[in-house]
Amino acid sequence: MQENKTIGELVETVCQGAGLSPDQYLIDATTQVVPYAVFESKTVWEHLRKLAEAEGGFIYFDESGILRFESRAHLAGHAAEARHIDNSISLNVVDSVDEERIRNVVRAVSKRLKEEASATIWNLQETLTVPGSGSLTIEVRFQDPAVDVAAPVITAGGAHVTVDSYSYTSKGGSVTLANSDAAAETVTGMTIDGKALVNDGEIVAEARAAGLVTAYGEIAYEIQNDYIQSLEQAQDLVDELLAAYALSLIHI
Repeated sequence: MQENKTIGELVETVCQGAGLSPDQYLIDATTQVVPYAVFESKTVWEHLRKLAEAEGGFIYFDESGILRFESRAHLAGHAAEARHIDNSISLNVVDSVDEERIRNVVRAVSKRLKEEASATIWNLQETLTVPGSGSLTIEVRFQDPAVDVAAPVITAGGAHVTVDSYSYTSKGGSVTLANSDAAAETVTGMTIDGKALVNDGEIVAEARAAGLVTAYGEIAYEIQNDYIQSLEQAQDLVDELLAAYALSLIHI
């Protein structure tokens, strides 16, 4: 989980997580802040593609093998040319295939997240046996992504059992219990508190070229992207993408 990071900062986090060193990527600075970014259940490239999509930017490897992330502002003067970079080594928002350039409606759909009040987000549902003078590691999963997650608390059993260590991602983690007694002991109660991130309603923004819709019918491009977490961000993106599609018509 990353909180209150710009899209450019998130791109760098993904690159570093993939093992790239700073001399292997070049990332434009961006201003749009993403309140909550959950980096799970996707490949590196899927995260990068979605981040580029949320920015209205462009990610590709240049001729020197450097990964480049170009922001929407960077591309403003040469978006049409950038879209023709070989798609086999690039990730971009607007497809370069001629018949797919024509869009007269652009729509962005996402969800707004909010923090719930701190509460119990995980309860032990089974009896654990910790070996004498030994340890036991278990995996925990939260129903919703969570922030400000506290240390596990043993609430029942295991007089000589303590929480030795724990680590979390946004949706769960692992907990290691240690037993200081020579005999095995059981733990029947343990809880973890935190603030669940829950859906606070859908975000929908739309840009429409009314004249082209009248002439050709609605030909829509829809973005569904969890990195878009405000209506303002969504509206700015669809307005600029619709303008880019209009510009691409000139180059057909």
